[in-house]
This record gives sequence, structure tokens and C-alpha cells, in this order.
Amino acid sequence: MEGAAPPVQEYGSIVPCGLIGKEVTSLSKEMQRNVTVNEAIRPLYEQFASVYQCDISFHNALENDKLYCERLLI
Repeated sequence: MEGAAPPVQEYGSIVPCGLIGKEVTSLSKEMQRNVTVNEAIRPLYEQFASVYQCDISFHNALENDKLYCERLLI
């Protein structure tokens, strides 16, 4: 799967979170190594589930074997 490192120079006109003078970054740049989407997605969804108090189940989709999740309200 594609890495979580988009070419950030293409996003130079974005003002991230409304913070003028700040730059867009990527997980790979901040971690100083290649971070894949598959590597990052599970911790992201686990934190989302914790913050929003919901269950998230993971499944492997048949098409291209991409990871997706289903949100279940508690």
C-alpha cells in the first residue's frame, strides 16, 4: 500500500488548522522513516474509538485487500 508520505510541497497553499505560518507535514517526515497507511490506520482508529467512545471492527476488504473499518455506536 502507498506510504503516508504525500509530496507536501504540493500543499504549500494550505493553512493547516488555521495556523498561519505553519507548514503541512506527513507521518513519514515526522517519524523520519517510511510510514505506510496500513501501519498507521489501526492506531488512528483505536484512538478515534477511545475519544468518541465507540467500537470499531476491522475487516480485510476483498477488493485489493485494503483495510477498512465499520463504526459501531455503543
